[in-house]
Amino acid sequence: MQLCKNRPEGFGPHSRLHSSLPTTCFLDVIVIPLATWLYLLACIPILALLFLGRKRYPTTTYDTKSTSPPRRRIWRTVLTVLYYFFALALIAMLSLEIARLVDAQLGIGLLPFTYAGILIAAGLHFFASRQAKAGRTGHRLAVRTTNAVYWLLLAIVFAIKVATYVKEGVHSRDATKPESNYKVVDEVTDVGVMIFLAAVLVLLEFVAG
Repeated sequence: MQLCKNRPEGFGPHSRLHSSLPTTCFLDVIVIPLATWLYLLACIPILALLFLGRKRYPTTTYDTKSTSPPRRRIWRTVLTVLYYFFALALIAMLSLEIARLVDAQLGIGLLPFTYAGILIAAGLHFFASRQAKAGRTGHRLAVRTTNAVYWLLLAIVFAIKVATYVKEGVHSRDATKPESNYKVVDEVTDVGVMIFLAAVLVLLEFVAG
């Protein structure tokens, strides 16, 4: 299966339609997955610290619920639910973009690799929160900071994709492939929603859980 096909701007790093811009194929295969690659590399020492800390420091009887005011616990629960809701919404929007790219026979690049980053980030957030409730709070800030940087990177690479389409002209692909089932303006909308979701996750990372 081709990573990219039927894209009028070409498949290399520079667009044939606008030489100063990258191609969407280059973005889908290299730039967008790069955020996840960098995140996974950063996760290696964090995972080691989390699991070593779990063995080194046994679970205590400390319970944050007993020391937090009821209203604060309710807000924290609401924010935690929102965090996982937005993470699932990001997965859903990514799935929608991939499905529509497949339907339009444009190729999906390495966009599915982003699933790994989103799921691992949500899992690490959950694991670090559980450890904090058990009294092991040492690495929670490291997890949250790393996750927040990842959400920010995703927002940035998605924004680059939208900016590329806007500068290239939102009808550039439609003009050369008018029969496409996935208009550029629709893809810009889908990716724009993902930018919003990733930006919200940056904020929720530090207040949820």
